[in-house]
Amino acid sequence: MGKYLSVANLRAYLDLSGVGDDLLLEDAIAAAETYIEQETHRIFRIPAQSWRRFDAVEDVDGQILYLDYDLVKDTQIVNGDGAIIPVAARHLLTHNAPPYWGIQLAPTYAWTYTSDSADAIRVRGWWGYSLKAPQ
Repeated sequence: MGKYLSVANLRAYLDLSGVGDDLLLEDAIAAAETYIEQETHRIFRIPAQSWRRFDAVEDVDGQILYLDYDLVKDTQIVNGDGAIIPVAARHLLTHNAPPYWGIQLAPTYAWTYTSDSADAIRVRGWWGYSLKAPQ
């Protein structure tokens, strides 16, 4: 089933009865969703949480971790030394509203790593432009 539109919704919109064309409608929905995401470089409905990894040197400037993709909501951040960053010690950065483009740590915290900075910081969350597709 599509992320943005179900076959049943499309069938109702097109005023089609029966399920004879459902495979064709599924293909059309998939093609339209792929086109939207490729043209906008964004995902407008996130089906599940996932982890992303960041370099503790290259992706960090002082207290700020710069994200490589839109983040709608974070659920856990693991610093490069394995410590979980508490919610009170982090601030999600945005221009006005999600999606977020960075994470700033409280002054008493620092982005760290033990032996290798590459992929040291892990962020689990909802990666995309929005949790729900716009109308």
